Amino acid sequence: MDSADLSPALLKAGQEYLSSLRRLRLQPQGLLWSRLNKLRSVKLNSAGNISEMMADSPTGDWHLILITSAIDEGGPSALNELLFKAYDASATPQEISPFIVEVMSDKSPFVQHLLSALNNPMGPTAFSYTTEDGRAVTQPIDNDSGQTLIGGMWFDRNWIYYLTGLRERNADRKRHWREFKQSVNALAA
Repeated sequence: MDSADLSPALLKAGQEYLSSLRRLRLQPQGLLWSRLNKLRSVKLNSAGNISEMMADSPTGDWHLILITSAIDEGGPSALNELLFKAYDASATPQEISPFIVEVMSDKSPFVQHLLSALNNPMGPTAFSYTTEDGRAVTQPIDNDSGQTLIGGMWFDRNWIYYLTGLRERNADRKRHWREFKQSVNALAA
């Protein structure tokens, strides 16, 4: 997978999305692209060997990861509803459907793992997981590509618009949520 896979149009739209969110008074802790890992389903025989290759899975789509404490304040449903309202009011770039925006809390273990992996200049050397039958599998990672596989999604330092490990104070989180909600609801009025 090459870093150039992210089209210039999506790269520009992501930057505009970040600017739009900030104009709407949402201060994200991170905004970056990811691409789902393309997996190929297989059937294993009783010896654990591949007996049949299945059709490619419909993964590999681009997702814009929005890391924000607003999800902790308002909840995922309320945050997604506001993102849809902003999109419908053309306050965010129309190239980025709210369906491809993945919202995550800055407190989530996944985000903490992401920060750790992307801040490690050497990157991980392998991705390990356990199959349903309990076997440990290790998949080597090509660090020369600049990409890191985390939780079934590819990340690249070149796809990051903004990413901080800082968490908002409780009072700031509440104020930012209230301001974002008021800004978006004013658009819909």
